[in-house]
Amino acid sequence: MERVPGAAVGAGPPPDPGVERRALPARAPAPGAARRGLAGLLVATALVGCGGDRAPLHVRTELPPGLRDELEAGFEAAHPDVDLRFSDGSDDRSLAELRSEGGRSFDVWWGASVLSLERAARDGLLQAYRPAWASPGTTAAAPVTPTAVAPVTPTATARETPAATAPEDAATTASEDAATTASDAWHAVLRTPFVVAFDRTVVPIAEAPRDWIDVLHHAWYDGVRVMDPAGTKEGAYFAGAVLVEALRDDDDLVRGFDWLARLDEQVDLYVAGTDELIGALERGDALLAILPMADAERARAERAPWLHYRVPSSGTPALTLGVAIVQGAAHADAARAFVDYLGTTGAATAAKLRTRWDPVAGSVDESVLPPDFELVDRWTAYPLAVDTLIAELPGWIERWEEEVRTR
Repeated sequence: MERVPGAAVGAGPPPDPGVERRALPARAPAPGAARRGLAGLLVATALVGCGGDRAPLHVRTELPPGLRDELEAGFEAAHPDVDLRFSDGSDDRSLAELRSEGGRSFDVWWGASVLSLERAARDGLLQAYRPAWASPGTTAAAPVTPTAVAPVTPTATARETPAATAPEDAATTASEDAATTASDAWHAVLRTPFVVAFDRTVVPIAEAPRDWIDVLHHAWYDGVRVMDPAGTKEGAYFAGAVLVEALRDDDDLVRGFDWLARLDEQVDLYVAGTDELIGALERGDALLAILPMADAERARAERAPWLHYRVPSSGTPALTLGVAIVQGAAHADAARAFVDYLGTTGAATAAKLRTRWDPVAGSVDESVLPPDFELVDRWTAYPLAVDTLIAELPGWIERWEEEVRTR
């Protein structure tokens, strides 16, 4: 409704300036009205005072609104002196804001890629903190070397910190676990592996690939779709993780590029997102699609009951999101309390339900998970070599475009 300046909505048309209006006699206040008005003013003042005493904690995240609402309710119930506030922002935008000199509008960065968090840590933009739920003595920032050849061994089993497993004889060093940095500048909170998805009404489950080598079989020639390594962060991470694994196995980067070239022979199209991958499977434009498990599970629950997937048995890259406290946070105590809260059962369960990513911290309450919530709850993750990816990934993607995509 368009409002006339100075007039109350619903008060009728403004008076005609040519018509004299008779003033109404003043009405005496009703008995007790003054007292009631004063009492109401005192109550309102008290409420404002209480709200003003709450410390505003600003959290930057792209995680879904439903998860934010649940964590806000739970955290504020446990910390009534904190007013939790969320703001949206991509990794690139948030990192640029932290690097700018115009001030920082958030205290905690939650749900960002660990690669973005590590870049911020290197610029001195994050405040060190180790929550109680963080695994002691584990880091993820050390570069891969020829001597570090064993796959990662997660620190917990399914439903308790990431639902990933590794071979029993795998050795774990401090540089191989994706839990935190050496400086405690950030900590991983959510992970999801890449899977090979398909339409089970088209590809029988018994015939679907069980491992990466099976994806290269001639049966899938020109029938695979993957996210674009040069155009998407997920695609770039997948390609980079494959190359890191080649370095870890025998320090042979060429072998890693050869594998990506063999995969390229199977690919008929690189796409910009998981929705395109799911759509290609639904239309029959592709037989297989490589995508994050969380996206596959969300599609399976919301619109694609025909969707099935396999987690490669030898291991798979896993996307990892983390949390960090910003250097100079206005309310550092409240920020630390929020990071601690992410390790509670309530927060972990809400994250699992709302995102379908696996929480790194805390235990998920399985009793609240719907039947058939997910097809797989255990998987083997490739190690997360943050230093190597930050240093090498841009050059690797350029080389991939020159030697693989355009060959």
